[in-house]
Amino acid sequence: MTTFGSVVNAISARSLGTAPPVVGEGCTELCWTDRHAGTVTWVSESGKSFRYRLDKAVRVDHNGMSECQDYRYEPGNGEERTARLTKRGWASNGTRLVTGYRETYHDFSF
Repeated sequence: MTTFGSVVNAISARSLGTAPPVVGEGCTELCWTDRHAGTVTWVSESGKSFRYRLDKAVRVDHNGMSECQDYRYEPGNGEERTARLTKRGWASNGTRLVTGYRETYHDFSF
């Protein structure tokens, strides 16, 4: 069972976890408390797996170590990762994902 240290991540995993991925649209990795934005790059014919690449998130606010964070996203140049549909939603190497939007958040308390 996947657990989260963030209520927002837990709610997101339950309510948004299985939307069909679309090439070019966003996805978000849900970590313990952090979130990492990515872009869907390929979807299998069956729709049960997809590849994505993490975006480069550039912080655009001036709030310092705050929970109020705004980011601008640029295409990332890292390696592609593969996500598969499980009975609990999308997952990639044990990390839960949601599709349809991209969001980055860094929890400064950890």
